[in-house]
Amino acid sequence: MNPDTEHMRSETGNGRRGLGVVVALGVLFAASTVTGSVQAQGAGAANAPAAAKPQRDKEAQRLFKEGVAAANKDDNEKGIALIKAAIARDPQSEYIIALGTTEMNADKFRDAAEHLWAFLNSGQPIDPADRKEAEEMLAEAQAKIGTMTVRVEPAGADVLVDGAKVGVSPVEKPIFVEVGQRKVQAIKEGMAPASQVVDVAAGGKPAVELKLGALGGSGGSGGSGGGTVVQPPQGGERSKGLIYAGVGVSAALAVVGVGGVVGWWVKYGDANSIRDNCRGSGCQKNFDDAESMRVNFAYMSLAGFVGAGVIGGATAIYALTGKKSDDATKPNVSLMMGPEGSGLVVSGKW
Repeated sequence: MNPDTEHMRSETGNGRRGLGVVVALGVLFAASTVTGSVQAQGAGAANAPAAAKPQRDKEAQRLFKEGVAAANKDDNEKGIALIKAAIARDPQSEYIIALGTTEMNADKFRDAAEHLWAFLNSGQPIDPADRKEAEEMLAEAQAKIGTMTVRVEPAGADVLVDGAKVGVSPVEKPIFVEVGQRKVQAIKEGMAPASQVVDVAAGGKPAVELKLGALGGSGGSGGSGGGTVVQPPQGGERSKGLIYAGVGVSAALAVVGVGGVVGWWVKYGDANSIRDNCRGSGCQKNFDDAESMRVNFAYMSLAGFVGAGVIGGATAIYALTGKKSDDATKPNVSLMMGPEGSGLVVSGKW
């Protein structure tokens, strides 16, 4: 057992995510290296000519070892950089899953999803236990980001997300994106570009369709004539920040309503006092001013309580409807906003 990978097991075994996959792959790597060496010696003893097996990149091995050591010391940034350098020299599957695991520990869920997906689809033999652990980590990462699919007509267009190229259509693999508003573009020489802006929720799986138009025409389209598609969260958790903000705003409006009631009551008393006790020439003006303030406080109180009810109700609905089915066969409603108008887009099967 390699002491570095054994230390890595003991350091992270009790943490949120262990690097057990890296240990297992390290053992397999060591075993295969020793076996290859023994076979080569046996062939030499028999004086039988044999082609030399391809050697692992020694520099990549060194970088990988240092990256694992850095990750064991919770220096994830250094570990990620070193393991990436190892992959650049020798893209072994054990290096890729180690990178994904370290990125999970660093809360870089989008990067981790990309590398874990690449590991699972590398085409190399994967031990069933390693595959299971990688699939579980990938599912955990996807629950915190968005997994986007993009279809472009015609093929051969560059696909960009937030200005960064992610592939050329048709893009067969999923596109992992951060939560929030994302701009998707398709560009092809000789054709008008097309784009969509999509609101991506944690765990969401938005599907984007873009159609390029002819140059000089009305331009390409995204969905129903371009514009912005605002999708409700799909299968993920609601944003706690939005919930807290809604509760805070609702509470503040309720305070305004209470303040309006207090102000109304004070001015009501002032108006009665002026009416009963004032005998001067300015009494009527003072009475009118008090009455005017009383009415204003009444409106303020009404607006505060109504606003608190609306915001509070909307926040409650948002918080209580966070879990939704990922079943693509169920109807899905999206709000479509574009230069030619807005409306609701209903998709799915009934």
